[in-house]
Amino acid sequence: MFYDSLLMSELPHQRTTELMSHLANAHGVNVTPDDLRFWAASFSVAKAIDTLIDEYHVADISPYVQKVLAGTLIPGLDQVELQLFNDAREAYTLKQETALNLAMQHIGTFAVQRASCETVEEYLATILDESYLMSGILKLAVTPGASDRVHRVTFNSWLNQFGRAAYAWDTVSDVVRDSNEGNLNIPLETHTFRVLGGAAMHETRVLIGISPIGIYRPIIHRGVTKIFEKIQQHDFIQKQFIRQR
Repeated sequence: MFYDSLLMSELPHQRTTELMSHLANAHGVNVTPDDLRFWAASFSVAKAIDTLIDEYHVADISPYVQKVLAGTLIPGLDQVELQLFNDAREAYTLKQETALNLAMQHIGTFAVQRASCETVEEYLATILDESYLMSGILKLAVTPGASDRVHRVTFNSWLNQFGRAAYAWDTVSDVVRDSNEGNLNIPLETHTFRVLGGAAMHETRVLIGISPIGIYRPIIHRGVTKIFEKIQQHDFIQKQFIRQR
């Protein structure tokens, strides 16, 4: 819709927000401007959390959470994103606020758990548990009188499996880099790749089984775009796929 495109051009994280809009539309959701702002704000928070954990190696992010809630900038969050988050949060439902609080309270714990896992099976279980936490902060508001209420409920439920599949593939893609950066304690051996790759395929098959046909084009388009974005980064191949001894 026209207003979607106009608003989207003003938001941070346009490509991921646009992807979420297409996925929701495929489920019959009438995406609103508030939904777009909500997703952009959620991705802003998720990016900041990733920055704190992956780049600054922060295990307890609670002090940073309090700073954000107080309107203070933190690493990984710029002024536009902070303002967007504060504005969008005013329209959060109780479920959305609860999901956000859970993610902010526990995501650092998952980072510590991932780093301490000694088997690939334990690591995989931790990753998939974490996916539910992050899927929660992307779930749309569901109001009793909304004409697309049923579609929103269905979409929110579908996000759980979408998150599992996305996290599984991200893990396969990033496992060598995470090991090189010291964020992984499991051995990089054939069994590791077999388990992670098998899980990614399984979660994808489950996702396909519950998905409307309209999701495939935007997912493939975003996937290809993301690959091209990554390969343009300096030393991408060396960091992502070549084990450093």
